[in-house]
Amino acid sequence: GTFIFSKHVLPHMISQKSGKIINTGSISARAQKGNAAYSAVKAGIHTFTLAIAKDVGEHNINVNCVSP
Repeated sequence: GTFIFSKHVLPHMISQKSGKIINTGSISARAQKGNAAYSAVKAGIHTFTLAIAKDVGEHNINVNCVSP
């Protein structure tokens, strides 16, 4: 869902040269016993957020991740 949302909104944000995306991560992004799939997905969201932020920062778009 995080990827598909970004894929669809970023072209519009880039054309208007502004925007903000806030993704939801988790402190469980660290490897935890019995929770491999969840940990892997949340770690992926953290890394995806960082990569997208670097890609679109020059277009005045902020991309962040909160990890409750």
